[in-house]
Amino acid sequence: FSGTHPEAAQAIARLGKPRYFADFARKVILHLQQRHGKTVWMWDDMVLGKNIHRPEGFNDAYREALDRIPRDAVMTHWYYWTDSDGKHRPIIERVAASGRPFVVAPSSGVFGQDYGSLRLASENQSYMARCGLKHGAFGLVNTHWESRYGSSFLAGWPLLALSAAYAWSGPMPATPRFQAAFSSALTG
Repeated sequence: FSGTHPEAAQAIARLGKPRYFADFARKVILHLQQRHGKTVWMWDDMVLGKNIHRPEGFNDAYREALDRIPRDAVMTHWYYWTDSDGKHRPIIERVAASGRPFVVAPSSGVFGQDYGSLRLASENQSYMARCGLKHGAFGLVNTHWESRYGSSFLAGWPLLALSAAYAWSGPMPATPRFQAAFSSALTG
């Protein structure tokens, strides 16, 4: 969406969207690394992940952006569904093949409502934990978004705890027995 500002639109026309994005990201990353000694984690969606083929994405020019970003920036790979439709496998394979350090980032799944679904959250979280192990992620970071629809932290924290269980114990299946035990542990 950067092209909506006239100065940004001119720079994008001159440099191209992938280079414009990557040059900005590179400046921020190098500043944080060199001036403050920080390891930068960034969302991977524009340079490796889900959004490279969206209208605001870089399509096949994503490598142009990725190659300009320091190799030690940690890619945070978010995906909030399972691979039941087959769309995620090529994405996670692209992330793994990049050779960049990365973590997987499933979701608590409460971004569109004021409550969470234990079934949906556990499906996504356990799926992403398995993907992370299989494809070389060094960790799992759960995402939780509060939105205009509600989704308060109070409603979502149990699903964050569920994600911590997957991060610490591995991608165990979310069987009905597990879900009942988890629910009982949280609510008594």
